[in-house]
Amino acid sequence: MAQTGDDKDIQGGIDPGKQTEVNTELTTEQKKLELDKTAKRALAMVKSTDFNDIENISNYVNDNLSNEHATAKISKWWEDKLESLWTDLGKRENDMKVMQHMINLSQINGHFKVVNGQWVREDAKDLQLVFNDNNGKECVLKLVLSGKQTNMYVPFLDDEEWERNDDGQFEEVKKETKFNIPEHATLTLTQGRNTLMTCELNTKVSTNGTLDVAKDNIEANCKLTINNYVVEVKRALFEAAKGAKAEATVTIGNQKLFNMVISANGKSTNERIQGVGEVSMALDILGDVQFKSKIDDGSTFNKWYTKLEERGLHKNNSIVYYTENEYKGFVQQANNHLNAGLFLKGSEKRSATIELGAFAENDTTTTKRNLLRYGPTRLC
Repeated sequence: MAQTGDDKDIQGGIDPGKQTEVNTELTTEQKKLELDKTAKRALAMVKSTDFNDIENISNYVNDNLSNEHATAKISKWWEDKLESLWTDLGKRENDMKVMQHMINLSQINGHFKVVNGQWVREDAKDLQLVFNDNNGKECVLKLVLSGKQTNMYVPFLDDEEWERNDDGQFEEVKKETKFNIPEHATLTLTQGRNTLMTCELNTKVSTNGTLDVAKDNIEANCKLTINNYVVEVKRALFEAAKGAKAEATVTIGNQKLFNMVISANGKSTNERIQGVGEVSMALDILGDVQFKSKIDDGSTFNKWYTKLEERGLHKNNSIVYYTENEYKGFVQQANNHLNAGLFLKGSEKRSATIELGAFAENDTTTTKRNLLRYGPTRLC
């Protein structure tokens, strides 16, 4: 069983409790009013103008420094660098050539500066992009890696593709993916003397070089700061034989906008996920509204939910939509594994139960016939 996340930031804890325990102290209209008040508070905290500087810089780079002319002097370096990250392992498996792709940020380095409207590169150990924005202010995007770097091959990302070889013939190629994971990474964006954005990543990886889901542990913590907005993912963790979990918060100034905790357990091999067991998620908005859910069997829930998304069976290059009774039956099967509720101000009793539902929609075919079908799903 995977440990659930820390519930101290979720008012009333993370357990949705029993579906029969409903808060009757407030009327339906009063509950709607509380939701509306919280939504308005949250929206009032987020001002679109707070992101104007970053948006303007992004638009300027996209419009002026991303075209073929601007990148002409660094395009060959970039192409050569991408090619260098691929290695022919010099072996064959099941008559396939084996290639390995190393995703390694430490290899993407150099100081890139804009001179007369074109990017030029100078050798350096870190990565910097330096340019003037549309107001003439110097902007610097900088990536710094530090600490231990861990190489890890991830077998379940293996892919197979047909490619043309040097003789002009097509051959099947197995493509492996290997990561170089830095212990610390910091990305910053400055405009003049002002720091507009900082993103910090810290990792802890326990592996022998190949991801082994039965033995290895991976933990990541990430903090993104833009002005007075802070998005933090704490303890995003995969634990061998236990499962995965993550906690996240969004803070504006000294006020927490929301907190989220999610966890899941399951069975997997290095090649694929074999099954998902219990899945829990809790979300707290301003301490006033909480959404809590638990799925008792993730694999079974997903089986029925997939049917709802498919909406029918594919036969003879066409789709035969499920009947109303069939679709509603699948909805009920999925809901049998879902326990979700909406809570107010940390109450242990839910104000509303949230479940999947079916609704009808019209689909006009090329023959202008109106067909009644059911899906996709929605929360009701």
